[in-house]
Order: sequence, then C-alpha cells, then structure tokens
Amino acid sequence: MQLSRIVLYVIAVLMLAPAAAENLRADTGWQDQGDHEKKLKELKRDISKLKDWIHDAQGEQSDLEKDLRATEEKIQDKVREINKIQTSINDTEKQVDELEDKEKEHLASLSQQKGLLARQIQAAYGMGREQGVKLLLNAEDPTTLQRMLAYYDYLNLARGEHIEKYRQTIDELKQTRAEILKRNQALLESRNTLARSKETLESQRKEREATLTKLNSSLNYKQNELTRMQKNQKQLETLVKEVEKAISNLELTQDSVPFSKLRAKLPKPTKGALQQLHGQSGGGFRPSGVFFQTPLNTPVSAVHHGRVVFADWLRGFGLLMIIDHGDGYMSLYGYNQALLKDTGDWVRSGETVASAGSSGGQSETGLYFEIRHNGKPDDPLRWFKK
Repeated sequence: MQLSRIVLYVIAVLMLAPAAAENLRADTGWQDQGDHEKKLKELKRDISKLKDWIHDAQGEQSDLEKDLRATEEKIQDKVREINKIQTSINDTEKQVDELEDKEKEHLASLSQQKGLLARQIQAAYGMGREQGVKLLLNAEDPTTLQRMLAYYDYLNLARGEHIEKYRQTIDELKQTRAEILKRNQALLESRNTLARSKETLESQRKEREATLTKLNSSLNYKQNELTRMQKNQKQLETLVKEVEKAISNLELTQDSVPFSKLRAKLPKPTKGALQQLHGQSGGGFRPSGVFFQTPLNTPVSAVHHGRVVFADWLRGFGLLMIIDHGDGYMSLYGYNQALLKDTGDWVRSGETVASAGSSGGQSETGLYFEIRHNGKPDDPLRWFKK
C-alpha cells in the first residue's frame, strides 16, 4: 500500500515537473523501499515453497494425525475470529461511552440555553408591549432615541439566535441518541456472534480431545514415540535451515538494539513455570528449547523486535512461529493455540504474537521456545533476565 502511494506520487511529479522527478528517481530511499518490497515478496514465495515441502514431508502422517492438524488449524481460525470480534466490541463500547458523554454535554447545554432564553423572555415581558412607543414619545434627543432602538434590535436578534442555537442543540441530541441506539444494536449483534463463536470453539476443542485420545490409544503411535520425536526434531532442523536460506537477503530495520547485545536481558515470552530445560536428556531425546507450562490462551510475546518469517503448523510442534531478529538470530514459538501474526509481519519487543496452547498433539498447555544463532540452538536460559 505504501509503495503504491509512492508510485502514484512519482507519476504526478513526472507530469508536473520533470526536473523534480529526476531528483526523486535519484532518491535512494525510494529505491531501498522498492528493493525491500521485492525482497518481501520473494520471502513469501520461498515460505510458500516451504509449506509445500512441509506438506510432502508430513505425508506419512496417519489419518488421525491429519485429523488432529485439521482440527487445531480450525481452532486457530476460530480463536482469531473471536479476538477480532472482541476487539470490535471493545471499540464499540468505547464509542458508546464517548457518545453518552456527548449526550450529557448536549443536555447540560440545553439546560443552560433554556435558562438564558427564559430570562430574555421575562425581560421582554417586563418591558411591556408599549415600551417602544413610550420611548418614542418621551425621547427628546434623536440620537438617544436611535441608540435605544438599535439596542432593541440587538436584543431581539440575540434572542432569535439563542432560539436557533437551542433548536440545533436539540437536533444534535436526537442524532447522538440515534447513534447510541445504533451502536448498542451493533454491540448486541456482536455479542451474540461472539457467544456462537465460543460455542463452536468449545465444540472444536472437544473434537480435538477425542482425536487426541484415539491417537494416544494407538499402539503403533505409542511404540514409535521416540522415533517420532526424533523425526520431528530433524524436520524442525531442516525447516530452520530452509528459512535461513529464504531470509538471507532480507534486511531488518536498524531501529533496535542488536540481538547479540541482549544476553541475560531478554524478557520471557510468556508467564509460566519452566518444565523442560535446554539440552536435558529425556529417554534418549534431547530437546533444543524450553517449555513454559501456562494456562490455555495465555498471551505469547515476541522477545525482541523482528519480522515473522514462518507461521504455520509443523508436526510435533503444532502451530509454530519463527521470528528473525537479524545477524543470524531467530526465536521459535511452538505448541500455540493460535498464531496472531502472519509471515512478513513486523513485530515489536513485547508485542503479543500468539496464544499458548497444546497444538501438535501435546498433553499439556504451554509454550515451546527456542533461540537459534546461525541455525544452531542456544540455551534460552542464558538470554532471559535473571
């Protein structure tokens, strides 16, 4: 969108001032923006190829595993829909509050204007209908007479203006009340939609639990658990390498502290107790990250400024997000209930990017988190604030 506006501006300048257009074409900032957009398109194209690779790599999944993935992706879509509806409700509630404040201002203004008009009418009534005739007959000085008649005109004009303003305020009050009614109706509809969406989400969660129960009851699934975990880890390693290739030409903005300077200074990506440590051996399997045990739907935040370079479902890690922080550093967020950012999105440090869950067939809810440098895992515990 930003690039389109720039292009339109360039065309306008070319038509109106060739010399100025020549200077604009020479502006390196514009050229950098064009290169940046081009690289972003290339990134999305490469990530799309990665998704095809993931689909092929996961072709050996059983029907139950495929059903689990499909259900978890539906849950993600529903969570994002609910978040959108809730945001709309919050915005509308804020608008209603502002309109009700405006209504109070109109009522206060009407009360003030009503009092002023009452005093003007009482004053006019006290002067009497013959006051102007008396003034005409008693006035000896024509100048004084002319001045007093002008005062009468001013008073009548002012009274007419106050009456008109009073009418305008009444009209504005009617419009405000109509808008409040309209917003409240929209709120009611949004809340009903939200309730239905939550019912659907609960149904989808039950469907997931049923599928997961069947999957865990499968003898073959249990027997091959270690092999499956090792395959999943290897697939993640391959994914990270492919992502690194895809982002090799994508530059990050230089508006934040380099990631390498943040050792022992990073915030944790979510609340919760650490249940699994980097490199800890478990039945012959060595995980590369940490696990935060936390309630379902707990916000997950980016640990640092960067760009989302992967956001999709990956076997064993569920809904996974990878954020590139530049200089070969990446952070990985897995097991999410929903990813709230898409590939190519910029994120700020501390910005909510996902909600914790148990996707990928996990039995506990929480967040799986890794930090990698040049593709190799780095102990996250050494990066978090003490």
